[in-house]
Amino acid sequence: MTKPLTIGVILFEGFELLDTFGPLEMFGLLPDFFKIMLVAEEQGAVQSAQGPKSVVDRTFSQDERYDILLIPGGQVCSSSMFCAQ
Repeated sequence: MTKPLTIGVILFEGFELLDTFGPLEMFGLLPDFFKIMLVAEEQGAVQSAQGPKSVVDRTFSQDERYDILLIPGGQVCSSSMFCAQ
């Protein structure tokens, strides 16, 4: 068996729940093929546009390599990581 592909899911304040967890439900059905990591600018919980928060596994500053990046929809300019300051 080959090593599972690592999926980095980029979370930011205001991310869309369905855009994130719809695809992850599919990938999660195949744990031998995919490893899912929630990633954000800072450690802790990130609030979605619908209210519920998700706790991240890794931050951008941690040395982790991803085979696939999943970037959900949402109001990205509410997050400093995507907006000019």
